[in-house]
Amino acid sequence: MTKPITLLSFLGGNRGKDSKRPVYEQANYRFPDGSEVCSDYFAEAIVRSGQFQLKQVLLLGTRTSVWERLVQEVDLDLASAILERTDGDTPAGVTDEQLHQVEHLLAEQWGMVVHAYAGELAINESNALDELVAYDAMLAKIPDSHEVLFDFTHGFRSLAMLLTVALRFRGAIHQQHHLRTVRLIYGEFNRDAPSPVHVLDDLWKGLQVSQAAQLFLEKFAGEELAEMLELDWPVGAKAIRKLSERVQSNLFLEFEEPLRQLHNALNNLPQPCPDWLAMLAHALERFHHRLTAPTLSGILLRLAELLMEHHLAGQAYTALDEALTEIVLMAHGKESRNLTDDDRRQLFRETVEQLPDRRLAHQLWRIHNTRNTVAHAGRKIHRDNPGNAVAPGRFLHEFHGLAERLRPLAKNPRKLLEDRWR
Repeated sequence: MTKPITLLSFLGGNRGKDSKRPVYEQANYRFPDGSEVCSDYFAEAIVRSGQFQLKQVLLLGTRTSVWERLVQEVDLDLASAILERTDGDTPAGVTDEQLHQVEHLLAEQWGMVVHAYAGELAINESNALDELVAYDAMLAKIPDSHEVLFDFTHGFRSLAMLLTVALRFRGAIHQQHHLRTVRLIYGEFNRDAPSPVHVLDDLWKGLQVSQAAQLFLEKFAGEELAEMLELDWPVGAKAIRKLSERVQSNLFLEFEEPLRQLHNALNNLPQPCPDWLAMLAHALERFHHRLTAPTLSGILLRLAELLMEHHLAGQAYTALDEALTEIVLMAHGKESRNLTDDDRRQLFRETVEQLPDRRLAHQLWRIHNTRNTVAHAGRKIHRDNPGNAVAPGRFLHEFHGLAERLRPLAKNPRKLLEDRWR
């Protein structure tokens, strides 16, 4: 069932130097289905077209926009009064009461709810955030059940940019998911030929893909990206979903297989490959290359560094400790699946206690103790381990030094056993 729609549109106000020439000119707007609507104002053409299940219109302009245009056919006195306040060298601007009258008359004429906002004539450094708040208040009028149709045909360019930011702002700050998917429409003006109507939903999809890609590449929150890729690249969507699940669940020992699946998926892009997907694939190739290493310990070390880079400190220390554990196991030629938890703890303890480099031993215990603290929500559970955990305020400061000590060991785990005390 089609959802009801709120139309967002603008009203311009540059009357130009020729007072006899109208601000907006008549055009035959041709919609994608071939139907045409003649109007000098595209928002009105959208309403009259019947192409969309419109239930509400939000009109955004400035105090000197051509508000009189919207009522001149039904209330000439109101139109004249608005013109007096919005035209001339130093216009005072439309009043709130006049805007309310415009809303009422349009609601009757169009058969739907209409809200209008008249902002400052210019958006600049001093008022941009105030106008953003005002636009946010307008967007609050959109019911959760509505879809959004964004018409950016008329008005100053800054207003369309402001509304784009406001939509993203409200969708994120107020967690209003219905504002995250927006349809875009634009009426091209041709004076002597039909004016084509362009439905540009893919532009908004580009915003969504970029945001979803950022969430995955920085926070391993890939469900939204995977959902977007499902239709065009199902094997890639599957790999991204699995990688996200493994990291978000701290199942780092199961990270290697979906990383391999991502590599295979990148070698099996759809043909022909959409340009936007090819660009995303390049970013995923860099991501894959950064995490790839010959051994699981090397992969976990790289993963830990990436997690810390994006301020996921708890997971970074957990991955770092798993890399350390794998190094100890590989140094002894053992596999985790063949050992009990007690066996692994004992092997770790014996290995670290026999290190002649006591500073290295101290650092390895520090990694292990920090992981235990993080895994138990801050509870001090180190058993009788030597040393202390890293204090939360020093997580980032100490991490890189600890990771640096593991890097040569990840490349050659046997170095851990060299020159041990007998």
